[in-house]
Amino acid sequence: MLDLALSDAVVTYIWGDRGWPWPSERPESLSEEQLAYLPKIKSLIGAAFADDPPRETDLSAMANRVEGAVRTAHPELTDDAVRAIGSYYTYCWK
Repeated sequence: MLDLALSDAVVTYIWGDRGWPWPSERPESLSEEQLAYLPKIKSLIGAAFADDPPRETDLSAMANRVEGAVRTAHPELTDDAVRAIGSYYTYCWK
């Protein structure tokens, strides 16, 4: 079952609430209700980064690998949340 509230908080944390053009960590963008998800969001991002260092040089392949791992480990996340984590991961490695 999808956790829409958590997923929305992940997307807001990474992309912000102002339509930023690059992914980052933006806790100031979270609403009061979403702040309760902050430890979980940090855990999700930490788990993605705890994986082996990137083996790919192609950012698309790197994103696919990370997104696949997140999707498998966290089926409760929406596609948008999974993509946000993958985008943040590849942005940090490029």
